[in-house]
Amino acid sequence: MSIDNAASLFRIYLPATLRIVVFLLLLSSTLQGSVSGDEDYFESKVQPVLEANCYECHSHETKMEAGLTLDSLEGALRGSDFGRVIEPEKPEESLLISAIQYTNKDLHMPPKKKLPEEEIAVLVEWVKALQPEEAHGQIEAVSQGEETAPDWESIYQERLDWWSLQPVANPSPPEVEEDSWPNNEVDRFILAAMEEQGIAPVRE
Repeated sequence: MSIDNAASLFRIYLPATLRIVVFLLLLSSTLQGSVSGDEDYFESKVQPVLEANCYECHSHETKMEAGLTLDSLEGALRGSDFGRVIEPEKPEESLLISAIQYTNKDLHMPPKKKLPEEEIAVLVEWVKALQPEEAHGQIEAVSQGEETAPDWESIYQERLDWWSLQPVANPSPPEVEEDSWPNNEVDRFILAAMEEQGIAPVRE
């Protein structure tokens, strides 16, 4: 059967309403494939929205509040200091979506003014279309390229012998050979260090 004959049968035997439903399902499937984790879609559709509304607080060029960067697909998938903002397995539960939709009672983004509905729709469609395996691949690639965060507690323990981290003490002034030179107790500490190095003070 030719394509023309198949199309004719499609028009003849399917009611108009059903034809519309089939068309919308095919269109949705096509969009789903193009949106997915496609970086081109991110750069052409998603990034302009983020740039206009989010880069002031979440980009490498300005500042990274909460450690979140939205100027790249990898940054968005990485998340913030507090965890993911996109949940590939359950996109509808993504913090990014609830924040831009103002359904999260603790977080509204942008904080001053809600995005237009058409821009919210672009971001929501993008998040929902992300394939979990693609997102995880991006996240894993980003994680492998990052340095491990420093363990500040271990670093602090290693530096406990630094003089600046010692508890404040009240030591007795040291004994010195040139006992007539010091004018005060601070001078005695200075002179003691000088005498250890074989340096004599200059007398007035």
